[in-house]
Amino acid sequence: MSRTLRCMCKPCSRFFGLRAGNEFEVISPGDLDEATELALSEPTHKVEFVFQMVQQLVVEAQKVGVLDIAPPILGQAFKDLAGGMMVFHDAKKLACVPMPFAYGIISGGFLGCLAVFVPMMVATMTRGIPSAFFFTFFGIFLTWFLSQIATSLQNPFSQGARTLNSAKMQRDLNHQLIQLMKQSLMCS
Repeated sequence: MSRTLRCMCKPCSRFFGLRAGNEFEVISPGDLDEATELALSEPTHKVEFVFQMVQQLVVEAQKVGVLDIAPPILGQAFKDLAGGMMVFHDAKKLACVPMPFAYGIISGGFLGCLAVFVPMMVATMTRGIPSAFFFTFFGIFLTWFLSQIATSLQNPFSQGARTLNSAKMQRDLNHQLIQLMKQSLMCS
């Protein structure tokens, strides 16, 4: 059982169909038995499958006596696992649901109209060329800038330069898990 818990990152790297250039570090790639590897290769919802497998392993370990944890503390652990699954599904919604096409067209049209009509309106309301240029430039620049920020925040999981580095996050998680395993081995 501990062999399976140690290498729960293997399904992420091997079975989740990652895109090229998105390699994840694996803690112990040879620790899964063939039955588990076969079971992980079949389901289409692999994250939920691994989540359920971890819950079953914890329950079995509690029954056998490997985990001697009070039920309220174990309940909190299950609550934290469920919270992680909810965050995963929220992130999946962000990554999979695109911006509505009509919203993009309307936003682009609005920004184009703003770039055409604001200089005319500002020219009638200001007294000189420098003030008209200043107010027009900064007003339009700020609007386009905010539009580009919204576009880049639309999908934080894309493979752009300013996106989340999921491989680094996976390495950090692996190092934390290894430290926890070393600490638990020293205490026992």
